[in-house]
Order: sequence, then structure tokens, then C-alpha cells
Amino acid sequence: MRLFILETSRELLQHNPTADLDEIAACAGIKRSHIEAYFESIDDLRAAITAEYPDSTGLRPASKQRPVVTSTYSDAPESVFTALSVR
Repeated sequence: MRLFILETSRELLQHNPTADLDEIAACAGIKRSHIEAYFESIDDLRAAITAEYPDSTGLRPASKQRPVVTSTYSDAPESVFTALSVR
């Protein structure tokens, strides 16, 4: 169960670095109390992820960050934003 929680948490935190224990539990299909049986807090869980997966900080690597597109032009064509979006 501990390894399942670590793997699920790692995956979720790579996509949503601000996820909390409730979100992780929901994603894993378990109760928060199951996570708390192994980890006292989200910080404890993040530390365990880093220890188990030394190449991981629990966050999405910078090379895989989605680009942020901003515009100050209110008349920018919608197709520009569609073309720049990451899916």
C-alpha cells in the first residue's frame, strides 16, 4: 500500500504540485486515513517520494512545464491561443 501511495502521489504531484492529501487520496481511490497511516503530512509524503525516487522532487520537471501564454491585446484572434495551447 505504501508503494502504491508513493507512486500515485508522485504522478499526481508532477501534474498538480499543490495537491493536498485529500486530492491524493481521491486520485488513489482510498481514504485520507490510509495515507496518514504511512505519512503524517504532505511534507512527510513529499520527503518519502524524494527518498524513494531520488531523481524526483514530486514536481513536474522544468523541461515539461507547460508554457504560459499571455497577451495584452484583447483583440487577439482566438486561433492564436488555440495554436499555442498545450494538450
